[in-house]
Amino acid sequence: MFALSACGGGDSGSGSSNTATVSTPSAGSNVVTLSGQVTDGPIAGAKVCLFSNGVQANNAAGDAICSSQTDAQGNYVLTIPRNLASGLLTLMAAKGTDIQLASTLGTVAQVLSAAGSAGTVTPAQLTSANVTHITTANFALADLDHDGKVSQAELDAYSPDFSVVQRAATILQAYIDGGQTSLIGGATSNTLVLASAVVQSKPLGTTGMTADDWFNDPSNAARIRAANEALSTSLASDMAGKFVDYRLTKTVTQQTIPAPISVNGGAATLYCSSDRTLNKPIYIDISIAFDAARNIALVRYPDDNGQPAYLTGSYNAKNGAINLYELQPKGISSVQGSVTFYEEGYNKHVGTIDATGAIAGTFEEKWAETWSLDASRQECSESGPFTIAKK
Repeated sequence: MFALSACGGGDSGSGSSNTATVSTPSAGSNVVTLSGQVTDGPIAGAKVCLFSNGVQANNAAGDAICSSQTDAQGNYVLTIPRNLASGLLTLMAAKGTDIQLASTLGTVAQVLSAAGSAGTVTPAQLTSANVTHITTANFALADLDHDGKVSQAELDAYSPDFSVVQRAATILQAYIDGGQTSLIGGATSNTLVLASAVVQSKPLGTTGMTADDWFNDPSNAARIRAANEALSTSLASDMAGKFVDYRLTKTVTQQTIPAPISVNGGAATLYCSSDRTLNKPIYIDISIAFDAARNIALVRYPDDNGQPAYLTGSYNAKNGAINLYELQPKGISSVQGSVTFYEEGYNKHVGTIDATGAIAGTFEEKWAETWSLDASRQECSESGPFTIAKK
């Protein structure tokens, strides 16, 4: 597990007949040009359409406000009239019947403000102009009544939890880029519905598995790690100039380390362990970058070899809540003779940042070892308070 943790063994609505009708602009200055990318890895051949308060936005001529198909890099361009009626705008990207992604763009006022006198909006002004597996996961979580739409009230009430966002995004990526076609089918007819099924712990496609089942399948471990690493690396590039140096101080006040299990006269032993001491502070120098628009906090820390590594979490600018989470998916740790050993775990830091930039909260870490011999499970855990202060 990473260096901050313990050492141990619905429909998009695109078919709706309701429309948000606007007047046709009379001149180029009366429109805003919006551009962005559809990606979890670039998705070519997708069509991006604008929805207002959950219904398709049309112009006075009855034409939907949509882009042409995205290019090989997933790029799209669409035009929004400046006199569009006020409302919460959502981008819906569709490719075929199975790939549907969403991004809550913002209110009309926010889009116009981002456009300014230049009349253009790109991801540099509004990161939500990119439609991704991450924005789709956030959309599914914010859709509290699971009707395939996000209202302003739902968005205002939404408190991001990156541990869930990351799970949903990883599963979407497994379908779109990873060829796990069984994730779509039955009740999960497209990727937007799939994301909703993940956050509701419903069966995924024709697999019969919930998200918990999928993440606990050792055959998915390498994919999960690769997806998480790719996400963090991409964000680190985007947020390169935003990092601020901090020092993390954490203290283990509760610890559970069970006695080892041995079988066959000690020929095979199952255990988890820790090298930490109760009530002894641990200090780690880290850097953190915040992105309020995407509800993201990105932590940079030294790995075991002193090289930069990253941890992605949620940041809610409205209340200062920070939720850092890393999953170590279940995977094979070693094979000794006829016995296969598995390890898994997670690391969670939940806290709040105050007006001075200091962060305080609690952490919980669990890691477990299992084997192929039987259902025995050795689970270790540690928890306690932490603080993060600017250096």
